[in-house]
Amino acid sequence: MKQKLTVEDELRVTFGEFDVPNGGPFTPKRDNKKLGYIKGKTIQRYKTLEFNPGSRDHIANRLTAMFGWVPDEFTPNGKPKVDEDTLGSLVYPEAKLCVKYFKVNKMLGQVSEGKTSQLKMVRKDGRIHGRVTTNGAVTGRMTHSSPNVSQTDKDKRVRSLYIVPEGKKLVGVDADGLELRCLAHYLARYDKGAYTKVVLKGDKKKGTDMHTRTQQSIGMQPRQREDVLLCVGLWCRRPATWDAHARRLARRETRSFQRSVRG
Repeated sequence: MKQKLTVEDELRVTFGEFDVPNGGPFTPKRDNKKLGYIKGKTIQRYKTLEFNPGSRDHIANRLTAMFGWVPDEFTPNGKPKVDEDTLGSLVYPEAKLCVKYFKVNKMLGQVSEGKTSQLKMVRKDGRIHGRVTTNGAVTGRMTHSSPNVSQTDKDKRVRSLYIVPEGKKLVGVDADGLELRCLAHYLARYDKGAYTKVVLKGDKKKGTDMHTRTQQSIGMQPRQREDVLLCVGLWCRRPATWDAHARRLARRETRSFQRSVRG
C-alpha cells in the first residue's frame, strides 16, 4: 500500500491539473461580467481536473498533450488503448511510472483489496480453499475462482505468503505446450512424427522451437504474437470484431501455417 501511495503522489505531481471541455458550445442569453459572458457570443466552457492515476482517459490525455503521443491501438469504443504493454513500449519515463502503478494496483487487488482477494478468502484453518471448474474455459481448460490462485503474482512478496506445514514442501508445476502436443498426436499419421520432434526437441535459442518455426512459416516478426494465431487455429476461434481485411490476413496466415506443418 505504501508503494502504491508513493507512486500515486509521483504521478499527481508529474501530471498535475489540466483543463477539459465542460459540455458543448455555450451561447449566453445575457451578459455576465463576473463570468466574462457576452450575450450571443458562443464560447466553450472548461473545467479543471486533478490527475487520477487510475483513469486510463486521464493518462491518454496527459501523454497526448504533454508529449505528443499518437496512439496506434484503440479499444472497441474508439479510445486509445492504455495498458501495461502499450505504455511499456513508450520511451517516456512518465509512461513507465504509469506501468509501475498498474502493476502495484493489480497486485494489491489480487492480494488484499479485491472482493475475492487472496487474504479475504483465507478461512479459519489458515488455508485458502479455491474453486475450480475443470472445463470452465471456452477452450476446455480449467478455470479458477474464489480466488484465482492460478494468476497469483510472481512478485516474491506475494509468493512468500504461501507456506506449507513443517516437514512439507510446496511444489509448482507448469505444463508445457499441452495443445501443441495434442496437435502433434493427430498430425503424426500424416507427417511421420515431424511435428512431434519439433514440439519435443525444438530449441528456442537455436530458432528450432515451434513458436519460432511458426513465425518463420507465416512471415511474422519475432515480436509479433504468433501464439495468438496458434490458439485461434487450435481452438477454432474467430473474433467477432475482425474486419474483412483482418479475416483475409488470418486466412492467408492460417494456410501458410497449415502448409508448414504438412497436416
